[in-house]
Amino acid sequence: MDDTCVLCTRCFQATDHTGHDTSFSVNSGTGGCCDCGDPEAWKIPLRCRHHSSFDELDEVGLEPIISSAGAPFVPGYNNSECPVSVKQSIELTIAVVLEFILETFATSPINLTQQFDEASIMEDALNASMAIGDREQQTKFAVVLWNDEVHSFQDVIDQCTEALLCSPMEAKKIAETVDSSGRDVLRVSTSIPDLIDIATTMTNVSLNVSIRAARDVFREQLSASLLIWLRDLACCKFRPLARVFQGKINNEIRAEISHQLCLRWVAPYRNVYLADILEKQYDFSLPDSDTGDECDNMDEDDPEDYDDSIDDVEGRARSDINLDSDLVDAHERNAGALYSSAAAYPELAPFAPASVQRRPMMELPIGLPGGDQPGGSRGLRRRRSESEDSLRHQGEQRASPRGFSYATDVQSGGSPPSMWLAESNGNSHAGSVPSTIHAAMGVAADAMGMARNSLARIMQPSVSEGFPQHSLVPGSFPQSSAQGVGLLPAAGHGQYLDTRETGFLPAQGGQRPLQPQPLDMDMDPSCDMETALSIDRVLQGCGQQRLDWFLVFDLQLWKEVRSGLRELYMATLMLDTKYKMKIALTFARNYPRLSRAFLTQDRAPEHSVLLFSVQLFTAPTLSASLVDHHKFMYIILDVLKKFFVQPTPEILQRCGVILCDTESFRNRRYFHVFHDMRYLAGTPQVRNWVSSHHRFLSTYVGFIGLFQGMNPNRRAVLEHVEFEADTWVNAFNVTLQVAKSCRQFAECYGISARDLFFVMRGTLRKLHRSVLLMAEENCSFIIRSVQAQGHLPHGISSANNVSGDISENIQLRFEMHTLSTLWGKHYEVVKYDVSLHPISFHHPLHWFMAELCQHVKHLTDERAQDFGFATIQDMVFSAFNTDLDGVFETRTDEPASPESPHAGRESSGLGKAHRGGAATGLYRMSPQEQLQAQRVLLRILDYPIRVCVVMAQIRAGLWVRNGYVIRSQSHHYREVSLRENTYDQDIVLIQFLVSIWPDPDHILMTLIDRFGLYDWLSGRPHSSPVYEPSHMHYMVEEFLNLLIVLVSERHVALGKNALDLARREIVHACLSPISYSELAKRIPERLAEHTEFDNLLQQMANFRGPVSVLDFGLYELKDEFLDEVDPYFIHYSRNQREEIEELQRERLKKRARKNGGEPDEVPAYIPPRLETIRFGPFQRIGLMLHTPLACQMLFYALFHATQNELLSEMMVDEALQLIVIALEDGKRGTVAREIGGPDVGSPGDSGYSPDRGGLWKYALEQGYPSGRGAPLNLLGLVLTLGLKPEMKQWKPKLNYIYQLFREGGPRIVSCIDDYYANLEATPMGSRVLKSAMEETKAAERKKKAAQARQAAILAEFANRQQDFMAQYGEEYDDLSDEENIAVHKNEDLSPTSSDKGKATDVSRVHKALWSSPSGACIVCQEECDGVKPFGILSLVQANRAVRDAPLADASQVVDILRLPGDLDSTIIETNVCVSQGPEESALLNSAKGMAQTRVIDHLGALEQVVPGAYGASSGLKGFPALYHQRGLAASTCGHLMHMRCFMQYCQGIETKRQQQPTRNHPENPHRKEFLCPLCKSLGNVLLPTLPHSAEYDPLAFADRSPKRFAQPAESDPGSRAA
Repeated sequence: MDDTCVLCTRCFQATDHTGHDTSFSVNSGTGGCCDCGDPEAWKIPLRCRHHSSFDELDEVGLEPIISSAGAPFVPGYNNSECPVSVKQSIELTIAVVLEFILETFATSPINLTQQFDEASIMEDALNASMAIGDREQQTKFAVVLWNDEVHSFQDVIDQCTEALLCSPMEAKKIAETVDSSGRDVLRVSTSIPDLIDIATTMTNVSLNVSIRAARDVFREQLSASLLIWLRDLACCKFRPLARVFQGKINNEIRAEISHQLCLRWVAPYRNVYLADILEKQYDFSLPDSDTGDECDNMDEDDPEDYDDSIDDVEGRARSDINLDSDLVDAHERNAGALYSSAAAYPELAPFAPASVQRRPMMELPIGLPGGDQPGGSRGLRRRRSESEDSLRHQGEQRASPRGFSYATDVQSGGSPPSMWLAESNGNSHAGSVPSTIHAAMGVAADAMGMARNSLARIMQPSVSEGFPQHSLVPGSFPQSSAQGVGLLPAAGHGQYLDTRETGFLPAQGGQRPLQPQPLDMDMDPSCDMETALSIDRVLQGCGQQRLDWFLVFDLQLWKEVRSGLRELYMATLMLDTKYKMKIALTFARNYPRLSRAFLTQDRAPEHSVLLFSVQLFTAPTLSASLVDHHKFMYIILDVLKKFFVQPTPEILQRCGVILCDTESFRNRRYFHVFHDMRYLAGTPQVRNWVSSHHRFLSTYVGFIGLFQGMNPNRRAVLEHVEFEADTWVNAFNVTLQVAKSCRQFAECYGISARDLFFVMRGTLRKLHRSVLLMAEENCSFIIRSVQAQGHLPHGISSANNVSGDISENIQLRFEMHTLSTLWGKHYEVVKYDVSLHPISFHHPLHWFMAELCQHVKHLTDERAQDFGFATIQDMVFSAFNTDLDGVFETRTDEPASPESPHAGRESSGLGKAHRGGAATGLYRMSPQEQLQAQRVLLRILDYPIRVCVVMAQIRAGLWVRNGYVIRSQSHHYREVSLRENTYDQDIVLIQFLVSIWPDPDHILMTLIDRFGLYDWLSGRPHSSPVYEPSHMHYMVEEFLNLLIVLVSERHVALGKNALDLARREIVHACLSPISYSELAKRIPERLAEHTEFDNLLQQMANFRGPVSVLDFGLYELKDEFLDEVDPYFIHYSRNQREEIEELQRERLKKRARKNGGEPDEVPAYIPPRLETIRFGPFQRIGLMLHTPLACQMLFYALFHATQNELLSEMMVDEALQLIVIALEDGKRGTVAREIGGPDVGSPGDSGYSPDRGGLWKYALEQGYPSGRGAPLNLLGLVLTLGLKPEMKQWKPKLNYIYQLFREGGPRIVSCIDDYYANLEATPMGSRVLKSAMEETKAAERKKKAAQARQAAILAEFANRQQDFMAQYGEEYDDLSDEENIAVHKNEDLSPTSSDKGKATDVSRVHKALWSSPSGACIVCQEECDGVKPFGILSLVQANRAVRDAPLADASQVVDILRLPGDLDSTIIETNVCVSQGPEESALLNSAKGMAQTRVIDHLGALEQVVPGAYGASSGLKGFPALYHQRGLAASTCGHLMHMRCFMQYCQGIETKRQQQPTRNHPENPHRKEFLCPLCKSLGNVLLPTLPHSAEYDPLAFADRSPKRFAQPAESDPGSRAA
């Protein structure tokens, strides 16, 4: 289904993957499980032979690998069902173990302190003693070292040696234990000061240590062992259990573990001290949540649904609680007992919680049960939807799952768990129980001796009475909430997860009053109301199930336990659909707390339980339920928002500024949270939910709006930037994730035109509000102003958040100014100087808007008319009129019926709007409204234009004083990992607005002004204070290149899918040979990972395989796709463009020769291939070049480029390319209809004209001052350039332009003819034309002479070849006879009797098998000639390929005898010749039985278990493992290395591992492994090589004495004789 679906090796080998693309990887230990058996993970059933049912395998004709038939069972335990007593013992054992583990981990500290004092250590021990009910004073304490990913092994070894005064070997063992397990006990002692000294030594290098009571450390280690034991039970690692009750005992254990994990943890209700510890360790008093930004009128949800709460589905029994006198008396008695305990143990008194202080129980606060608030003891009755009731049914409460009471058996002194195993269902002759089963089922009960008092308290009374299960279905939080905390918005039916940690809480009618959770009747009466509030706060911050607390305690655990818990979840909860939904809901409920711990507190984030999310959020059913019913997407966005904005003061947030130089931006752990969000949004159900829930849009755009305009840059003008901060790296890392999410969520809105229009209008309003803040322009001013007022923390400055020159502290104001054209038309554009004012690369709101504009199938005038808008332009331009949004509430995506075109218009909110006329009823903007909208949209559009300008200025060298930082930002903005979501989106947004703009010249004037080229492209004197002449030329070239990209890049305009885009990338990347890895680097990851990418690559490119060890395969574009290459491809650089043009021409000539044509047939100029846009909003994009201003721009670009002394070749080429694009585009499609001409209408129609308009018209009619007399038009300039000798290289392109101009109609044709006629009439013009004709004729003569020379050379070569074959051809006749070669192959080369005594040259029929390695050392590149010791890099490992013949097995002996005599024959061919009669078959079966008996006897003698004892026979026959011999096998990559170089290389590997301890290195130094520095092959030995050893040829010594092997082969002249 996606790239997160994996199979383990066992399941992979048991399934058929013919034709599948597979990749193999080794789990790094951060989680993951096999998805075999999950129907949601695979598009088609895999039919695993391990896990599929027999019926499923029978349908496809597969045999199961494991069968249950004939498996031996333990006598007396072979019933098909487990007895009730066994189920009870399993249930009680698992419950006791889980309670003990949770109670132990609850007392473990979260944060490891760097400062130690004896009082705090004693306090921790006393608190733990009170929590577990142990009154014995602790005298022994232990110091524990914890693992981290910062320090190297050597750091730990050095500190352990110093602190413990131990040997380096002992310290190394400690370091290895810490690395493998996660922690290790350094020392146990009764002297706390000595332990503090050890801990202080370790913390000197920031190692993590803790000092706790030895009892608590032992309990933690015991809990870890019990947890691993539970995991092994769940994973069926106790193989003898498979022989009990036909193997169903494992299923019972697994189901019971799942059920017990989902039960409510009652210890905090009964244990006052435990609840007090939990409250102190966890911050359950969560801050008030803020409200996310919303787009205007974007909520479609019913406000009445907001009253729903998450606890509705839980179904907890709530009842009125009357604190009668009995309860008060019970409280008094328990309080007295607590006082007596404190008196008996004075050391407990200072640490006793406030809950044991005497106070009148009837003095209750207002709002608590029994207080003055009316109805305070009653729970609220809430509505439930059908979907919630169904979820509640999945997790409905089971009192005692097996129908018995814990208390009954425990209090009545029932049999211990180990004795219950002797019972069987209806079988009184049960035999003795194997000791393995006793150990497996009774180990937990035997380990509870030290905690039996607390466990007895926990287990009484029964969980089934009075303590309803806290369901895992949504609604698991108590009803009470802190004041000011609201609920997430509901859409229709459905409930919400807990939102106390969320900030996106849409406004509701009012605040909900404080209503604390009423206490349960069976809670420990010793708890007074203060303690009740403490417990209530604990339970508000976390769910009440055991699984909830296991997730919360994850931060306190170490590597071994965390890994064990994940494996336990995978082996139990994840294997059952019901429990899989429960763990998903529980995980989502605790996600805010888990993510906060992961992002800020976790010492080992790679082992965090948060990474388990990939197993949950990638399942479509789970993700759809979490998002649809519980609005989990809001919680993820809130987690990210709070994480990023928390370090930024609120006053800056209100101004639209976010600080990038904070720990939140530097901490890259947030990548995982973004991944979780993308996992959720990757399922079709969630995409539909995102599209239909408009309120989520307000939340999302509010989130991405946080990063709008962050980390701006300002050009350094006078002096270089002294300090180049790396803040930009943090900003771009965030941008990478935000931009990907913009694409993913924008794709969700391609389902419905209604939702798309609504979202586009809302996003434009959000953009408007964002640009009004002008935070990007005034970031430095805002930070300095706030800092001057003393509202900023110490260390925050504008220098780290604004790059470049920040010396000026001036607030910028928004301004617009008017620019006019040469013919007197005025345009009002934004006034902004990119070279002087701040610029940011980060505009996620613009990217999101651009992504929405790519749904071209919905962005048509017809679809806009279905919702009452005359055109798409009216829909977009009226986005700031919120009165028109009502139409989206009353209309659907179905087009309006023609019978009632006006139905519902007035009621939908269009009645007050301006209409184009009563005949249509469609909304059209008035000129005044359109003018206002244009001012706002110009202001929005200016930001992506600024980015294009600043990148051009950086490449021109205007920002050199800003240093390497600004160049890096520009490079990464267009780098392959970002460009598709950043730079490409800027281009799309400009294209979209240009296409729908009433006058494209308005946008073109904005581009000219922002590039600072207004005077230069207007023919005025241009003395720029910023641009030098070289800068000016470069900026014009970049400007022209941008126009080419805007007009010719049409992949979005044509609505192409991802596969089409991948095809386009392959065409432009594979023109020259390229390896697959390099190709993947040049193509965006989204396209390279497309499922059809490899097939498409094979179709479009030829593959040339490697020819040597050092070579690699290359792909090269096939000849038939060469015409699709565009040298002006958007992602080509200037240098690449020139190389591509030359390479394309050479490839086309080569293709012509291959097809039998002439290379000269390839045209000197290859015109661009412009696809016609036939639908969507981008149809008018070509009109941008058919305007008066475009003609003026092209004229002055060519005029200035050719009139100066220094000819600008790039400028001329780009200007001519723009003319070609404009003329090609004007002949077809919407552009041709807009400009008019012979393609529109027919002769005789009104308005028909045989002459084209657009550029044809303006190039002829508009004259521009050139400083040389009369004005000159564009056509005259182009014709003049064709006669200049310095324009020789553009002659083919100019000729093509002349042809296009002649297609403009008779008027322009006559003008061209008149120009040449007038020119020829003048003496100078005649000479020019004559010179041009002579040059053409000379070129033609040279061409013919070259062809003649080539033909003569080929004829001479053919003649010489014929002469050679006539003289020597007979000797090569045999080589061309394939039949003779085949005959020679089958000839017997062994000497016959007649050949005896003759010396046969074996070297003619056999080549030596091995020769001494030789070559250069791959490190020092010196020849390995034996002067220095050298060897060959090899890998030596254990191997069991060598085996003996199993003569005791008759079937194996028969198989050996059936082997063919030579390996050229197949086994099938020889089997045909073997026939067995009835007697032979019976004899063979008898022999097999006897052989099997002997094998079993032999195995029994070796005290091994018979293979059939663990399960049924697999039905597969393999070679008996008994006869395999263990040996060694060596493999080598063939690379040589000197011994000295090898030692230095190994030392370098060790140094690298020490310097980079956090990396997952492929080699393991403990196993002496290394990677070949050249080919990266794994090795572990350097095999020495003898430099003078001769070639070894076993055939050459076949008939010689063995003594000859001791001599070099070359010393014996006859060694090669047979």
